[in-house]
Formats: sequence, C-alpha cells, structure tokens
Amino acid sequence: MKILKQAKGLLYGLLIPFIVYIFFGVLRPRVFLTGGLSTLYTILVQSITTCILGWGMHFSMTVGSLDFSIAAEMIMYEIIATIFYHMGGFLPMVLGTIACSFLFGMVKAFVKELIAVKSMVLGLALTYIIASIGEVLSTNRNTVIGTDATMLAGPPFNFIILIGTGLVMWYLLSRSRFGAHARAVGGNAVLAKSAGINEHVIGFEASMVGSVFAGIAAVFTLSRGAGVTAQNGLASIGSAFSALMCVFIAMFIGKYVSATVGIYIGAVTMSIISIGLVSIGFDSELNSTVTSAFLLILMTYTILTETRLADKVRREVAAARIRKDSSN
Repeated sequence: MKILKQAKGLLYGLLIPFIVYIFFGVLRPRVFLTGGLSTLYTILVQSITTCILGWGMHFSMTVGSLDFSIAAEMIMYEIIATIFYHMGGFLPMVLGTIACSFLFGMVKAFVKELIAVKSMVLGLALTYIIASIGEVLSTNRNTVIGTDATMLAGPPFNFIILIGTGLVMWYLLSRSRFGAHARAVGGNAVLAKSAGINEHVIGFEASMVGSVFAGIAAVFTLSRGAGVTAQNGLASIGSAFSALMCVFIAMFIGKYVSATVGIYIGAVTMSIISIGLVSIGFDSELNSTVTSAFLLILMTYTILTETRLADKVRREVAAARIRKDSSN
C-alpha cells in the first residue's frame, strides 16, 4: 500500500516536467518529439549539475540561509580540480577537489556562523569573494584537463554520481539526526533551542554539506566540459538561481515526493526549459525572466490552492459547530 502511494505521488510530481516537455514539444516537435532518446538523454545529463547544487542548497535554505555563493564555489573547485589534475592526474583531481571542498566548506561555514547574519546580502558578498579567489587561482594556469579525466561525464558514471549523491542526500534528509535537527531549526528555532539543538552547529553543518556537494558538482561539470573559465562578480548567480528554482519546485510538490526526488524533478524541469528556450531561438539573457515567471505561476497556484483548502476547513468546522449547537 505504501509503495502504491509513493508511486502515485511520483506520478503527480512528474506532471510538471511532463507538461513543460509537451509544451515545448508542440513548439519544437523536431527537437522534443522526433529527437528520440537523444534529447531525453541530454536533458537528464544536463540536469545533474543543477540537481546536485540544489541538494547542496536545500539544508541551508531549511535553516533559513539563502546562499547564492554555492555556484561560485563550484567554479572555484573546478579550477582547483584542474590544478590537482596537472599535479597528479585523474585520482588526485577527484580526491583533492573533494578534500578541498570539505576544508574550504569548514572555513566558509565558520565565517557565516561568526557573522551570524542570515541575509541574502551575505551570500552575495561571499559570491564576490569566492569568484575573486577563483580568478586568482586561474591566472596564468592551464585550466583544461585531458580526455583521460572526462570518464565521469559519460555513462554509466554520470548516473552513478547522480544516484550515489542522491542516496547521500536521502540519508541526510530522512535518516540522520542532522536532517531532523535542520528541519526542527527551520520549523521553529526557539523550540529547537529549548529541545537542546544548537542552531549554530546545525547552520555550520548545513553550510558544509552545501560545500561538499558543490565539490562533487565541480568534478562532474569539469569532466563534461574538460575545462573551466573563472567568472567574475555575480556572473555565477544564474546557476545558483537554477538550483534555487529546483528547491522551490521540490517544495511545490513536497506532499507527493521527498525533497531528494523533488529537487531532481525540478532540475529536469529546468533543463527542459533551458533546452526549450534555446530551441525556439529565445534570447539566453532572458532565461532567468522566463524561469522566474514559471516560479511565480507555481507559487500563485500553491497559494490559491492552500487558501481554498483553508476555507474548506473553516466551513467544515463552522458546520460541525452548528450541528453540535442544534443537537444541544
């Protein structure tokens, strides 16, 4: 019975990418309808990076911290990965990058908790700083890796990375004490504190999780393109915004699927929108505008639905009170 319920919820969750796919399929049937498995494969692979970043952003958002610097952090780790590759090859590239993401994540988390300001401004400031570090690291360096280190971008390794990282996300979200404490802090920090949960420790851990996930995304993304270019200032915000959209979509379908699956569904949806806009010749500079409008539609629908449900509950409670008064 539980499996049937989960399968039904998954089908409801998949309605969003399905509707978006059909919409662009009507506009560009040659790409989406007659393109066969090639287009679907491109969508699934393109969504992996956004999904992993979305998973990384999830816990920070849960505890009330909106961190746009995770995309700049990923680019910096890509640059670090190229350095490790030229020092020792593929294995040092992977292990060294993940280790650096852990160490830098500790420093970043400590700074965030030391400042103790849960504001978008802090995230933007960190974005500038991290982007500058990436630019310094890439100066006068070869930021391209060889084809021997691109194996992670192809099947089956790309989907192994996705599934493996997803299992880690699922465990942290559903089975770990950290996940439970993060939800408690996000739900009510005062009650969480009275229950003995240290808000600063949870915030520290949430930021670190985001950094490690950014490191994983960096290794995968670098393997896909085989090179990286430093991005100045807020140039990386677009990638962070896409990951943010995935989390919002997961929240929208949260009553049907878990956040782990919901964020991946959101990433697939964003990938379909991105490819769809390119296929119809839409200006890439307006991509964020379209995705923002899409998010606005989802939020409006959610608010209207919740308002109707609340009105229905109030009417039922009022009717029950009238029946009770009449019986007395």
